[in-house]
Amino acid sequence: MTGKPLRDVVHAALGGKCTRCGFSNPAALQIDHVRGNGNAQNRHFGYTARLRRTLDSVLSGEGKYQLLCANCNWIKRAENGETSARVARERLAARIAIVYPEYGLPKCQHGTHRLQSQ
Repeated sequence: MTGKPLRDVVHAALGGKCTRCGFSNPAALQIDHVRGNGNAQNRHFGYTARLRRTLDSVLSGEGKYQLLCANCNWIKRAENGETSARVARERLAARIAIVYPEYGLPKCQHGTHRLQSQ
């Protein structure tokens, strides 16, 4: 099993809804490391391998992972200092620009290029 079906199994194993607010739309649910620092642990693995490792951990009852909606995940990151407020604002602005292009990112001083958020 790979990709979306495996992700759906992991979501189901984690309860199928956000542990903070109960939101259950799978499109907005994210697998979160309870203690943070998930990127450092998983950057060496591909998507399917990360999902398999996560599922193994969840099924063994390690308690390392939880399911959060995107909003609760960003709130948790800000509360725990997992990312600086400036970086969080820039990333959120970049995502808004993709989803809602009418809001966009600010243009350069010449007005020809949109500034990129890193």
